Amino acid sequence: MSRGIYRPGIELHCHSNCSDGSLPPDEVMRHLRRCGVRVAALTDHDSVEGLELARSTAAELGLGFINGCEFSALHQGQVIHVVALDFDPAEPRIQRLLHAAGESRAERARGLCAALTAAGFPVSWEEALAEQPRAEAIGRPHLAQILIRKGLCADFDDAIGKLMEPGRPAHVPETWIELRDLLPRLKEAGATSVMAHPGRYRFSTEGRRGFFRAFKEWGGDAVEILCGQGSGTDVQRFGSLALRMELKISAASDFHHKSKWGRPNHYLFDIPPRWQDKLLWLGKSWDPDNFPAPEFVAAAGPAEA
Repeated sequence: MSRGIYRPGIELHCHSNCSDGSLPPDEVMRHLRRCGVRVAALTDHDSVEGLELARSTAAELGLGFINGCEFSALHQGQVIHVVALDFDPAEPRIQRLLHAAGESRAERARGLCAALTAAGFPVSWEEALAEQPRAEAIGRPHLAQILIRKGLCADFDDAIGKLMEPGRPAHVPETWIELRDLLPRLKEAGATSVMAHPGRYRFSTEGRRGFFRAFKEWGGDAVEILCGQGSGTDVQRFGSLALRMELKISAASDFHHKSKWGRPNHYLFDIPPRWQDKLLWLGKSWDPDNFPAPEFVAAAGPAEA
């Protein structure tokens, strides 16, 4: 690995239509390969349904692949997302976590349909199932898409931000597992746990330090210092704090739709030399340096529609 600016070409946080992404798992893998990715994990919300198709497609493309899933948990009243990596999806402890999460997600989705309808934005359970046939995978983005298609909302921010966020007329609280219970169970199941998009969580400076410390103490392994639209300031802040707490660092895109994260080379993150020995994937079988770069990477240009 170069000791200069390092662009790993790895994607450890992305979604397919098995949760709230728009592409099937095989198309996600093809998209990532076209963008120069050498190693990928599919990390759908509380689902491993797409892993087999993603893995077989990755093998055809010469793309390294590891199992993944994004779990939801609660900590101090906030919803925290944890990207679990490199585990056996058939492991009984993983299956129990997935079953409980699926039941919670389906129950909340039913509540959201009822709350939206009561607020004057009708969405039936049948419409929700037509949008996403798996009840345990239905989330707010699916219901937002229905509202947009009906002309009841202008966009996702309008549908989710004005209707389904806390304090809004159709908000339904989440009932996820507590973070302090989730992390040890993932550790026992052999998974690597990564704190997803830390910039989304609302903490004071001291509160954030305590959050990172607890994440480490309860079994967490790494922090996404860059995820999607994170700024250079965020990278410095979260990277420094993660290393202070002896957590590894990771980077990802949180890909959902080509229209948002379609820019070629988006996945070739710049990693400063001083942090290169703290990267999550070093020494793993899925280190991207173990895999060849694709023969063709699309030229940089506007995001795809």
